[in-house]
Amino acid sequence: MEILSLSVGMMPTNCYLAAQDGRAAVIDPGAEAERILSCLAQKGWQLDMVLLTHGHFDHVGAVNALQKAGARVGVAAADEIFLRDPERAYAGLRLPVGEELHIRPDFVFHGGETLKMGDIRFQVLSTPGHSAGSVCFLCPGVIFSGDTLFCGGCGRTDLFSGSWTEMRASLKKLAALPGDYRVLPGHGEETTLEYERKNNQLMGADDHDFDY
Repeated sequence: MEILSLSVGMMPTNCYLAAQDGRAAVIDPGAEAERILSCLAQKGWQLDMVLLTHGHFDHVGAVNALQKAGARVGVAAADEIFLRDPERAYAGLRLPVGEELHIRPDFVFHGGETLKMGDIRFQVLSTPGHSAGSVCFLCPGVIFSGDTLFCGGCGRTDLFSGSWTEMRASLKKLAALPGDYRVLPGHGEETTLEYERKNNQLMGADDHDFDY
């Protein structure tokens, strides 16, 4: 599997193109649809599907354009509300984000599923906390962690449907995965699961009351 990382939008957000045998999945296309499509064309990859780690605006801004270009769009059922309700997707933020978002996913997942694209398998791991429907996608040796796990931190939990209690449990779930993984987060630099186990105090948080 070949992975291309793009930094898109004003936040900015990490958008990932994961491809094998000429077919590509786009994870969290937060903005700049034309640039994403141009990269796919330059690589000679056929757009297959869009996978969303959660439904916030900075991760879904290019979805409509990619769906029109032929992609199937998938999101966790618990975060489908963000795609139907722009106010939720923008988390109440008054930002110049352009066109309002009204997205109809082609399929939803709940966690535990394995999504197939040719020989690539994306295992859906439910990791609520940043939002109720936040998920990570696991492939051999790689975790697309969205806004659950960052290098040295984790996503905020004070937005609609967020929960620090659930985030703490999700980080523990990730820490308990066997072996090491390359971790590709929604924002910031990539890291590894082993590095985060050793250096990210939130991965082992138990009774501490961190303000997230």
